[in-house]
Amino acid sequence: PGQYRLEVESSRPDDAVEIVSGIDHVCVRRPLGGGGYRVQCWGANNYGQLGDGTTTTRATPGDVIGLPSDIVGFGYGSSHRTCVRLSSGEARCFGHNGFGGLASGAPDRDLFTTSPVTMTLAAAEFPATGIRQICTGEFMSCVLRDRGVAGVGEVLCAGADDFGQMGDGVVARADASRLQAVIDPSGVGTFDDAIAITCS
Repeated sequence: PGQYRLEVESSRPDDAVEIVSGIDHVCVRRPLGGGGYRVQCWGANNYGQLGDGTTTTRATPGDVIGLPSDIVGFGYGSSHRTCVRLSSGEARCFGHNGFGGLASGAPDRDLFTTSPVTMTLAAAEFPATGIRQICTGEFMSCVLRDRGVAGVGEVLCAGADDFGQMGDGVVARADASRLQAVIDPSGVGTFDDAIAITCS
């Protein structure tokens, strides 16, 4: 009594190096035979959060399309989107884009994307680089980005801003579909000495 046995089928993948869960979906990072990694996802896919080019729910893992192989990690949080970090310091996201939460520059009327898009900077409309961490909330995403000082970085966010949650000094920003720098609590400059971030 009180003892249970877990049976695992030998045919199931056993080489996953990282796992992340969103709202009703799961993704894993797995090594490729020739080097690098691939991402496979399963579960709910109503917003394209599985990244397989469809909005079809999957009960078994399927490959994310259009990702390079230099994947170094996932973004974490609770959302209907998935984000991955690349060795180049860039990031790709797919899934729900309400309020511009994918940070790709696409307006929130483009409610979702079923394949990866690049997170971009508001200031230059270029891909964001130096990304060390990503967190995703239900309607927003934030990144921790290197500023050339070991161990610390700046924080940038995109997406919902109805309560000022982007932290850039503006409430209900009209265009929040690219990453905006969070203002330092002192009111002078940007928040550039963060060591970790989280979203909820």
